[in-house]
Amino acid sequence: MPKRILQIESSDIPQAPFRIRLLNTNDKFQRYVALSHCWGLEQPLTTEEATVDAWMMDIPWVQLPKTFQHAIEITASLGCSHLWIDSLCIIQDSRTDWEEQSAQMAAIYQHAVVTVVAASAASDTEGFLGPRPKRLNGTVLFHPEGPNMSPRPVAFRESLSHYDDDVASIDPLEKRAWAFQERLLSARVLVFSLHELRWECNIMGCCECHGYDEHSVTWHVDTPHPYSRAMFSRKNRRDLYLFWYNEIIPRFTRASLTKGNDKLPALSGVVQVLSNILEDQYVAGVWYDGSIEGLLWMGRNRGKHHISGTYRAPSFSWASLDCEVIYDTYGAFAKELLFTEVVELRCTPAGLDPFGEVLDGYVILNGPLVSAWLHFSPETELVPKLTFQPAETTACDEYVNFQPDVMLAVSPLPHSFPWPITAHPTLAVSPLHPSFPWPVTVHRAEIDPGRIEGSYRCLLMRLRTVDIGDYYLVLGASLRKPGAFERLGMVVLSADRLKAVIWQGFKDATKAQLTIV
Repeated sequence: MPKRILQIESSDIPQAPFRIRLLNTNDKFQRYVALSHCWGLEQPLTTEEATVDAWMMDIPWVQLPKTFQHAIEITASLGCSHLWIDSLCIIQDSRTDWEEQSAQMAAIYQHAVVTVVAASAASDTEGFLGPRPKRLNGTVLFHPEGPNMSPRPVAFRESLSHYDDDVASIDPLEKRAWAFQERLLSARVLVFSLHELRWECNIMGCCECHGYDEHSVTWHVDTPHPYSRAMFSRKNRRDLYLFWYNEIIPRFTRASLTKGNDKLPALSGVVQVLSNILEDQYVAGVWYDGSIEGLLWMGRNRGKHHISGTYRAPSFSWASLDCEVIYDTYGAFAKELLFTEVVELRCTPAGLDPFGEVLDGYVILNGPLVSAWLHFSPETELVPKLTFQPAETTACDEYVNFQPDVMLAVSPLPHSFPWPITAHPTLAVSPLHPSFPWPVTVHRAEIDPGRIEGSYRCLLMRLRTVDIGDYYLVLGASLRKPGAFERLGMVVLSADRLKAVIWQGFKDATKAQLTIV
């Protein structure tokens, strides 16, 4: 049970049809409805340390925003007298209470009788029970064949798509990251969309426009529906990992957050459910047993944005970015194709939720490394070109396809930095030595770095290979932690000729252990 819920009682006052008060559950079971809503730019009515005692007595109806009033009306019409709304049932200015209750999000939404989804409301002041905008609809005169059959009017309306971004482009709540988790965790949802009412549960869905065809009434792993709740009941670990990589992360990162630090907390409820099934360790967005696959993400921004100045997640995690993230899981979990192994994966939680905010994190990898250079010039714009130098050959002067995670910057290192690749006597370009310091490093930019020119050293680590391509991490020395590295981006190679050149270069490459933060 949630720590608090709203109690709803009927009232004889026309201007205030219901009496509402906050109720401590004391872990006693009560049937309740949950609300999924969009706060909007104006902060809704909330519970704070200064108001919690007053709300235990009475929450004035006139102070409730329209979305809350509509949710109360729906709850009462369903024959339920208790409602959970996050902004009222969690003490918003108490970090302890927020951490305790946000860690219970999975249970709160899973155990609700139904979740009312106020999908059409961009803010709590709008409400979601009102006139619908007009779409294609009307009546036609149908002339049936046969004796004694007279024409009759038939109503029609436009069918809506429920399997792509059409609905998300219409309903404001569909664009919110917190709402994604709330809907995915709920056993049953009643969606008040802009154009229709929809029902979804663990086994079926239906809607007014009949957009759920007969082949998609039951959710299963192959159904392209974004909320395949039935995945939570599956025991196949590979299916669950792929569900995480291919469905959850791309859709979640496509949604928006008001607070960047909510990136991990806003998905912690889903993680809690999956961790119980997978029995796997989860570290700042990455599953340990699928950790190499967990590193194979790419941001859709192509280096067009900088990272937040406030630490949120380690650089190897998709949660460190503010853009849509996609995974390339072709041939995933084919262990014989992996070249790098995970030695250790750790993070330090910032609070009570082990799957929520983190203070720090790192991964120690052991794999083949070669030297590489990033070449910045006015012609390269935001994406520098990359060349590499195998450990025992001259440099390869062909550019490879580098995909930076974010904007990159160049800064002097505040500390001496040992090069992790042993020098070779035949190297003619930029001789290397184990104790040779890096004077500067390429790193993730927190602000627009402006114009950069020149060539700067980095590392290329080979992760895995499949028949359609090879996957490499591009690493730079970390400014945050002496001796560690940070992820700069990915290299994905598919051209056979260039792939053969790099394969030869990695044939005798140094295999080293390093830490990425």
